[in-house]
Amino acid sequence: MTMTRTLLFAAILGPAAVLGAALFSQYVGGLNPCQMCIWQRWPHGVAIALALIALALAPRRAATVALYLGALALIIGAGIGAFHAGVELGYWEGPTTCSGGRPSRPSSTSPTPTSATRTSAAPPTSTR
Repeated sequence: MTMTRTLLFAAILGPAAVLGAALFSQYVGGLNPCQMCIWQRWPHGVAIALALIALALAPRRAATVALYLGALALIIGAGIGAFHAGVELGYWEGPTTCSGGRPSRPSSTSPTPTSATRTSAAPPTSTR
């Protein structure tokens, strides 16, 4: 197998593994995806399709173009993933269908409980 064929199979199997893991966690693990999770899947599907086209066209120049377009699709997917991570971590707003928006760290406007602000039940006093 030539290096080109190895690269083509890696270009197919890499995104297929990521997409397969996402689908497995959805359908087997019961983890329902938000809208941005679905957005992240599209570039992987496009990259797989372009890699299959490149495999069919190899070793022509069009195969190289298809591989570069597949790489571009994966870069776009990485950008969507970075945006999604920022929403999940509460760095910026995202779609309302995403589970983001719940800050993972305390914000400066919300008070943090301290021993001075905690309320404790006082023992009942006797009125004898």
